[in-house]
Amino acid sequence: MELKTVGELKGSVEEIGFSADGKLLAASVGSAIKLWDAETFEERAVLLGHDRDISSLQFAPDGRTIVSGDANGVIKFWSTDQSPDPQVLRGHTGALREVAFSPDGRRLVSSSLDGTLRVWALSTGEEILSLKGHRGTTPATAFSPDGTQIVSGGMDRTVRLWDAATGALTKTLRGHTDGLYWVNFSPDGKRVISGGSGGQLKLWDVASGTELRTFADDASAVEGAQFTPDGKFVATCERTASGLVKLWAAATGELVKTFSGPKASYRCVAFSPDGRSLAVGVNSPGAASAVIWDVTTGELRALKGSGGRILTVGFSADGRRLFGAGDRGVISVWDTGNGDQLLTFDAQQSSIWCVKISPDGNTLASSGENGVIQLWETVQTSDDVHRQRRLTTTARRIVDERAQTLPFAADLILSLQADATLEPARREAAIRLATNRGDNPSALFAACQGVLVKSNASADALALALRQADTAAAILNDDAVISWTLGFAQFRAGKFTQALAAAERSNKLALAQSGTDHPAALLVQAMAHFRLGNVEKARSILAQAKALPASREDNETDRAAITQLAEQLIR
Repeated sequence: MELKTVGELKGSVEEIGFSADGKLLAASVGSAIKLWDAETFEERAVLLGHDRDISSLQFAPDGRTIVSGDANGVIKFWSTDQSPDPQVLRGHTGALREVAFSPDGRRLVSSSLDGTLRVWALSTGEEILSLKGHRGTTPATAFSPDGTQIVSGGMDRTVRLWDAATGALTKTLRGHTDGLYWVNFSPDGKRVISGGSGGQLKLWDVASGTELRTFADDASAVEGAQFTPDGKFVATCERTASGLVKLWAAATGELVKTFSGPKASYRCVAFSPDGRSLAVGVNSPGAASAVIWDVTTGELRALKGSGGRILTVGFSADGRRLFGAGDRGVISVWDTGNGDQLLTFDAQQSSIWCVKISPDGNTLASSGENGVIQLWETVQTSDDVHRQRRLTTTARRIVDERAQTLPFAADLILSLQADATLEPARREAAIRLATNRGDNPSALFAACQGVLVKSNASADALALALRQADTAAAILNDDAVISWTLGFAQFRAGKFTQALAAAERSNKLALAQSGTDHPAALLVQAMAHFRLGNVEKARSILAQAKALPASREDNETDRAAITQLAEQLIR
């Protein structure tokens, strides 16, 4: 009998087990779960999420789910499946917020923080239109039901209508007092609903461009909205922890029904194609990943398994599956009949903001922080998934190992191209992964922020963080978050004059884009002023930053860490 070693495990191994079909081996290592292919002993995944050591681990009978429990009594569900590699559409220079299919499924429109809308031909993957007109970032877009118009919403507080064939701007609708994050056409295409960072929800007449009504007295809590398939009602979810979803009469604006779920913040809302089910994504870590209600009876089903905050949900064309994704960069697929998690698609990015299903149900489009559109086939045989998953896992290991010494995409790609020892399919897959994860501004500043907020970060780590911030700022030089991150990196490197200039520029960009100061930019300004000897000014700016409310763009953990560093310095 040949014995195989799967690798040295660092940590206490409490539980180990095989799946029912013998194809998978799992072991708990401290607070993590490691998963191997039981035939080849290739590592498939490392599952992180428990805060304490895992005390129990077991496969479900179908082999698709692992159930684990830790010393705190927390139970988690994990999917063992991953998707094959997606087709990728490139062209945007900033993170993506929204994608939408045309009704005939031949085109896709995307909105981006680079301020543009782009229309793509799905048969070739080519960009066929670039729509420019919004001032600042453009987070929201949708096709009209007949495919002749595109609607968009921007941080310049306007709703804009475009000719979908020519790209010509046909109408600009004004009335919002805050930047916009989502827009949707009614099913008959005659109305548009729009909402923004202040929670204001408005209904517009498409033909005349006039505002028909504003929904709700307390609009500050509204986070997302969606028409019912018949267009008679509008469902809204709230970013407060109320756990409420409200149904409004589109004709009168009256509240007609309230659905109550887990006490959590909800970020997105979607109806099934038949209008019988209503789903929301849960924006509060630790709660259910998504919730589905029966619209008629109000019966609730909470869906587990994804982890993190869910920022987008969408039903399959037949309503039998629900897709959800968020700040873990993973797309989850649930069975809407029993609530089981079926698959997880690893999108290789920090956050996914939107998932949409094509009209024929065969393609899922996703968009997020890495600035590209990923197209996933929703129909795959088990052999296809297994083969592609193995290839992707092996390629990811190759990229991760080299990234320890070659952290930037250009260096990684050159190394992979020059390595004649790699099997061609693995080399191509690794190059695709390296390209996707590469010198992307969102990925770079997210990586360096994690270092910068640590008071005990090493000099080497801070030097790498400064290089990452410099690269991100060079790629996307008009982004307020990247600018203050660069300033913070310069401050940690002792370049106080440069740090002050970058932080001041960041705040100017924030004021131009949203009309408000950016707290983190002010905190970096305060610390730089202090180091430059302007003590009283530093204290004044620090007080100003601490008095500002949290914004949607804020990472609460990072802001708290920067505030703590500033307070320790400026006494």
